[in-house]
Amino acid sequence: MDINQIIALRVAHKLSLEALASVIGVSRSNISLIERGQFLRCVTTV
Repeated sequence: MDINQIIALRVAHKLSLEALASVIGVSRSNISLIERGQFLRCVTTV
């Protein structure tokens, strides 16, 4: 799954960065980094 697919899924499910972070148990800033392609370690979690 690439970054654009991750963003599209979040948007399609109408989840804010905060809501997604809460659901998967990471910080909002980590979600932001993932979506910008700067923090890929947690992508398998998403």
